[in-house]
Amino acid sequence: VKRGVGDTVGNIVLHNGQSLFGEGTQHFINTDRLGLTAIPDAYFDNTGGVPTLRAGNPAAPVVTLADNTQVIAFNIIGGSTAGIAGTGIENFLVDNVNVTSASGLAVTDAGGRAIIRDSTFTNTSAGGVGVTVTNTGGPLLDLAIDNVDTSGGAIGTLVRGVSSPVSLNLTNYSATNHSNAAHGYFAKVVFPTPGTSSIRTEPFASRAMISR
Repeated sequence: VKRGVGDTVGNIVLHNGQSLFGEGTQHFINTDRLGLTAIPDAYFDNTGGVPTLRAGNPAAPVVTLADNTQVIAFNIIGGSTAGIAGTGIENFLVDNVNVTSASGLAVTDAGGRAIIRDSTFTNTSAGGVGVTVTNTGGPLLDLAIDNVDTSGGAIGTLVRGVSSPVSLNLTNYSATNHSNAAHGYFAKVVFPTPGTSSIRTEPFASRAMISR
């Protein structure tokens, strides 16, 4: 997506294996003949600001993820639901996005490798959650959250595993102005099934509640 003039308005539903790229950073694609290849700057500006995606239907996510999808380099302005969402998916990357919506990102029944990095999530709803990722009865979820900031709403980050294995690597995370902060819910990680999950964290600029 190029920056163009003004916001790009609509709701995007990705199909399996698709990548959604915005200008303003260097992107790479896999090709049959040349392998991993950079998109030339002459065709897709690799510097400057990123484009803005705005919900056409504010009751739907701006971007809906699928299996093996990527969303990289966007400002995303949503409405009354999560700016980025997905259900029952495996393997996704969300990188260099700035999401302002009722909640930031909400992926339910996720499995495989999931990466959320170099992004900010601003909740506009009092009950909003910056990042929600859950795994209920699915395959192993290997989740990495790195260099992510959340603000506003109720909770910064919520990761939940129910009868499913979850591995979480949470690094360089900060959270501000969440209403449940008094209870330590800046980052809430819930693994109800003993012995099936692990968590690896580095110090981050907020409190956390971790329960099993």
